[in-house]
Amino acid sequence: MVRLGIDIGGSKIALAARDGSHTLFEHRVGLDTHPAPDEVLAALAAYLERQCAVHGRPATIAIASAPNLDRDGRVERWPNRPAWEGAPVVATLAPFARERIVWCDDGTAATLADAWTLGARNLVHFSLGTGVGGGICVDGSVLRDRELGHLLVHPHGAPCSCGRHGCLQAYASGRAFERLAERHPADVAAARWLDGAADALAACSANLVELFHSTCITLSGGLVHRFPALPDAVARALGATFLKRPLAMPEIRLSPYGGDAPLQGALALAAAPDAEQRAACRHWRAA
Repeated sequence: MVRLGIDIGGSKIALAARDGSHTLFEHRVGLDTHPAPDEVLAALAAYLERQCAVHGRPATIAIASAPNLDRDGRVERWPNRPAWEGAPVVATLAPFARERIVWCDDGTAATLADAWTLGARNLVHFSLGTGVGGGICVDGSVLRDRELGHLLVHPHGAPCSCGRHGCLQAYASGRAFERLAERHPADVAAARWLDGAADALAACSANLVELFHSTCITLSGGLVHRFPALPDAVARALGATFLKRPLAMPEIRLSPYGGDAPLQGALALAAAPDAEQRAACRHWRAA
């Protein structure tokens, strides 16, 4: 059965189609070079039309992305990409699905991919890119639509794109690094970002371990590759300062899929039973 997964992120769109374990095609579109949503969606539709002519239409299309949708499948709110608000994503892509099209938070999708691959029943995933996404798996079930990037870590702290101050995203995102880079030399900005992000992630992780007894914390996204010392820095901060004893220290590691975790989660969700799709998704529509 052919299935299609799409990851719509802050800086790129990635998609892949599989038939069983065989990859039929993969494609990426950089949003920085194609900023207009209508142009991006038109190019994406043209590409899928060519591929479907060769491989047939997928039974299910699963989309992993951060923004909410309205009841018509239009992007409702996306602070990191405000130009996309109102974009008819579902209406553009639905004709290429034979059975259904589903929309899942990208953090939820990445959490699904990591939890299923690692066999972890209690896991937290953080994705660090333009913003901060993530998800939580408790006793083998993923909690839907958890906004980890907007957990407060510093009351009255740095401004966040959501309009508040002190969110995790204000310290551990690409935009947080850009703000530092505007004011400091590159090496100083990098060091300050690493320290601030590690402390913010450790504080969030301590609270989540307290609540859910998470045993594994995974990190993905472009910033994790840019700062390979981050997992160890988070572990040091968590162990030395934030984790209350006798709570067990969780494993802190890179996602096995790196920056492709949301895409892999979307592919897995596209092949999941109907009940699991509905439980994980924000938007579900029959083709």
